[in-house]
Amino acid sequence: MALSSQELASTMDQVSQGATSQASDLQDIVEFMDNLSTKIESVYSELENVKNEATIAIQKANNGSLEMDKLVASINGIKSVFENVNQKVNALTDSVEKINNMTEIINSISEQTNLLALNASIEAARAGEAGKGFGVVAQEVKKLAEASKKSTVEITELVNSIQLDTKEVIKASSEVEKFISDQTSVVENTVFAFIDILDAIQKVGPCVDNTYDQMNEMKQAKQRAISKVEDVSAVIEENTAASQEVAASSSELSTSSDEVAKTAQNLSSMAKDLVNIVNEFKVD
Repeated sequence: MALSSQELASTMDQVSQGATSQASDLQDIVEFMDNLSTKIESVYSELENVKNEATIAIQKANNGSLEMDKLVASINGIKSVFENVNQKVNALTDSVEKINNMTEIINSISEQTNLLALNASIEAARAGEAGKGFGVVAQEVKKLAEASKKSTVEITELVNSIQLDTKEVIKASSEVEKFISDQTSVVENTVFAFIDILDAIQKVGPCVDNTYDQMNEMKQAKQRAISKVEDVSAVIEENTAASQEVAASSSELSTSSDEVAKTAQNLSSMAKDLVNIVNEFKVD
């Protein structure tokens, strides 16, 4: 009986030590969960900032894309205006060329008229007094032809000047049109780049939202895990206290059992002595 009580006391002491060790390990787990909770909160906060920044970036990219569309439309409008200007300048060049041709015709007519007037003056001089009036008319026609020729020369010079200026305008317009065309290509490439950036940001947005939701679920799961660990820790602490009490009681029981065993042994020895004494007094 004494041996069984000692074994029970030893077993309960081991149980108590095991419960104490479990309580210590569980406390370490609680501390680890607290540290993990702090890190999760930090990541959650940073992820929330990233989510907000991603939303702002999407808005800015959308606004930038709209502004780039307006810029492309404006440049295309300018390009269209310059194309119209070039058409007008080309039409002006054609008109100036026609004027130049007409001036040459007028100049040719003036020369012929001047020649005819000269011939008429000669014939009037031959006619004498009878051709005097005709000679006056011939002189006036000659003056008119010379004035026409002078005007055609001035017109020709003016037309040549206009043609030179028109060529310069056409050259400048062509250069501006090429510049606008190049700028249009640059802007269009920029728009495509904006579209790619916007597409990338829009793809990142759902990923950030999904990660944010998962972190939120992890945060809630972490809270539930900590709550469960705390509940288990409380139960283990109660079990530890109870096992310690049982171990103490078992130790006391073991001590009492030892005393009872010793008393039983003494009584057994006394009984044997008494039997021997009784046997001595037996009658044969």
